[in-house]
Amino acid sequence: MALERAKPERRDLGFKRVVDALPVRSVAYNVWDGRLPGFGLRVAPTGLRSFFVQYRAKGISRRMTLGDSRTLPAALAKARALDILSAVAQGSDPLLERRAEAGHARNAARAQREAATVADVAERYLESLRLTRSAKWADEAERIVNKHIKRALGARKIASIETPDIRALHERLHKTRALANRVRAVLSAILSRAMADGARPRTENPAEAVPPFHEPPRDRYLAADEWERLAKAVAAERTALADVPARDTRPAQLDAILLLALTGGRKQAITRRRWKDVDWDSHVLHVNPPHKGTTRIHLGEPALAFLRSWSDERGDASPYVFAGQRRRQGERTTRGESDPRPKRIPAPISTIGPVWKSLCARAQLENLRPHDLRRSFATAAGDVGLSAHIIGGLLSHVVPGVTGVYAHRSDPALADAANRVAAEIAKRLHLDSTSDRDVISIKLGQA
Repeated sequence: MALERAKPERRDLGFKRVVDALPVRSVAYNVWDGRLPGFGLRVAPTGLRSFFVQYRAKGISRRMTLGDSRTLPAALAKARALDILSAVAQGSDPLLERRAEAGHARNAARAQREAATVADVAERYLESLRLTRSAKWADEAERIVNKHIKRALGARKIASIETPDIRALHERLHKTRALANRVRAVLSAILSRAMADGARPRTENPAEAVPPFHEPPRDRYLAADEWERLAKAVAAERTALADVPARDTRPAQLDAILLLALTGGRKQAITRRRWKDVDWDSHVLHVNPPHKGTTRIHLGEPALAFLRSWSDERGDASPYVFAGQRRRQGERTTRGESDPRPKRIPAPISTIGPVWKSLCARAQLENLRPHDLRRSFATAAGDVGLSAHIIGGLLSHVVPGVTGVYAHRSDPALADAANRVAAEIAKRLHLDSTSDRDVISIKLGQA
């Protein structure tokens, strides 16, 4: 006796309530529309409901998925199915046409990716970098791309870049090894982005085959005789800048250098501070937004004394501790006429370079950078007997490993340490704020 085939389920699939009411079973099953032959709905065990249309074109049965019932309304799915069946009746094969269009789109996208140049991918890389990294990091990468990578390889297709091209660019910059290594690193990141975008095959990054130049570790700091020469240079510079016009920012640059020496802070974390960032009660300089992980800088008594004197002298003139020039904006006026142009909003000093170069020349200090004051601060901290753990806290270094979860530096300990180191550096620089060689103990809560 022949088994009877079960009749297919039929519903009016043009209504959402009908589609949603269909039960979920342990196996997938199809439900056909009772009024439009070929239009159906597949219900998966997961509850997913997908509309489809089945037709026969040139003797071949085809099934074309229309979409998910969660995003495609039932009435619209039925209307699309009717359009497809009407096109089939006129001799078309909509599924083949869809596949052909998708193939053309893939081929066009592949051709566009393969035609991408190094400059094209570099622009996409820089856009992403600005979303994930600091502005300073992104600006430095953009400078390297524009000055070195685009000039050498910008017009080349990214898919054609190989190890010899990278090696040639890297070796061309051998006189500046640190820069050459940075160019190699940025180009490696651009090539990785190209592989992620499909502009290059996913193979080994050709930049990895170019070994970076050896860079000796930077360990420059001020020796005892150099502290003495720098102290004399600071005094001479202060005398030379005593009568400069108010618009001259060199006195502010000198003050910023002194605060760098007394706190061990990073240049950008110090020069951009506002008066509202100074917490007189807690003896802390808040860094907002944080700079390279630094959120606050502990101030010793000599640093606080300088800040108090600067605040008394010019604290109301600008919201910034180290105020830059307020240049005027707009078209220039005729020579001799009063200048009615408004001044730009206040800004901090943009550089300490002129005064730094002058100090190094006066003190005959070679190969010394402003960041080396940070190493000199740490060296002085070790000279006064501070532990590496406390010195790391003053410099905003993270404690490595599991120890960092347990070993925290307390504010009173850091405040006392900052006071001791600042007093030692003030003595080495012969600053007027610490004529007494004894270290003054700091008590939090007192200005």
